[in-house]
Amino acid sequence: IDEVDKSAFEGGEMDAINPRALSILQQIERLLPDLEDDEESHKGAWDLVMDLFGRESVRIREEKLYRNGNGVSSDSMVTCKESLEWRTICSITRVLIYYDFLTKGVLKEGAFM
Repeated sequence: IDEVDKSAFEGGEMDAINPRALSILQQIERLLPDLEDDEESHKGAWDLVMDLFGRESVRIREEKLYRNGNGVSSDSMVTCKESLEWRTICSITRVLIYYDFLTKGVLKEGAFM
């Protein structure tokens, strides 16, 4: 597992968060399309997350992250368990959507030969 950005732990603000869980979240988010590189895919995955969880629910949770200073980028610092859980749920859902696992599933090796 990659090293977690140690600045996240300054001041003891992340004592309750497992650093491995945060590292895994950061790795998952690196698999996703970046807003600057592929805006359409990035926004499309978020639109589907909003449809799945409800637009108002997603809006409220994302606003709470911003209010708490957690941001939404892969380099953001998640400072509580609730934020970590929400970011993880959203990221995994977006990975499933982006790589089309929901319709294709996980393909076996040699499936396209």
